[in-house]
This record gives sequence, C-alpha cells and structure tokens, in this order.
Amino acid sequence: MVIGLIVGNTLVWCIPPARAALGGESSGAKGVRFRSTQFALLKFAAAVSAIALPICFLGANNFWALTPERIDYRPLISSAANHYSWEDVREIQTGCSKGKSTTYNFVVTLTDKTRIDLMEEKHQEFLAAYPQIQLALKGKNYTFSTWGLVGSCVASAPRRWLEILARRPTE
Repeated sequence: MVIGLIVGNTLVWCIPPARAALGGESSGAKGVRFRSTQFALLKFAAAVSAIALPICFLGANNFWALTPERIDYRPLISSAANHYSWEDVREIQTGCSKGKSTTYNFVVTLTDKTRIDLMEEKHQEFLAAYPQIQLALKGKNYTFSTWGLVGSCVASAPRRWLEILARRPTE
C-alpha cells in the first residue's frame, strides 16, 4: 500500500498542472514538499515492512504435502518437517462457510493433535488429490464429522463438493 502511495505521488508530481494544484493546496502547510512527503512514506514503509515481512516469511514457511505413503507437515516455526503415516489420521472434519466467497474445509486431525486443512489451498488441487486421499485412508481407523456443513453455503455448494464433504472418503 505504501509503495502505491509513493508511486502515486511520483506520478502526480510528473504532471505539471497536478503538481501546481497540489503545491497551491499545501502552500499553507509548513514543510510539506514532495521530497519530505516521499521520505516520510519511505520511513513508514520501512516500519511496516519490519513488522509485516517476518510474519509473511513465517506464513510461507508453513507447508504440507501428501504422498500415497504419508503426510509431510512443517509447522509454522520449524526448520524440519514432521512425517505422519496415514495411520496417524484420527479425525476428518468437513465444513463450509459463506462470506464474500464460499470457503470449504477438509480438516485432518493427526495423533499429536496437529490439524491440517487440505482445502486451504486451491480447490482444484484438492479435487485432483482426492482419489489418492481416498486410497490412502482405505482400511484406516478414523472418525468423520460434517460439523461445518450448515447454513447457506450448503445450499449454494456445487453437487460435487457436497458429495465429497458430506461422505466419509472411504465409503
């Protein structure tokens, strides 16, 4: 956002009539000049970046991956991934919620209480991986709950999503 303000100020400054109009508006304000404004915005950007960038990198560090043999998961503040077999799946909870867009959930809870929402990424990737998930869970002992399939999101959900979210994967 701050970069957008800096670029916007620069673009306005490059247009002489706009620069003159803004210069006239700020003539009564002491110390309001293009350079001082840009410098203040840069200082603000540095402060925001010092807070936001580490949080972004932590979020980018959190990942999971599925293979036919196991689930690999690297927690938020960790340099090593944890490896779980599909036998470690204790519960699957599905759900949906509706806001500006509809969000679907397929949350896997593992033996150590780690929870991974397999639908937090692109839905098409989940759809492509779903047959592999079904095969990997076949014969495994886990509970299944549709706790979050309520409300208007259910009524507007595509039939394919309801078939996946409302039924145990190994049925």
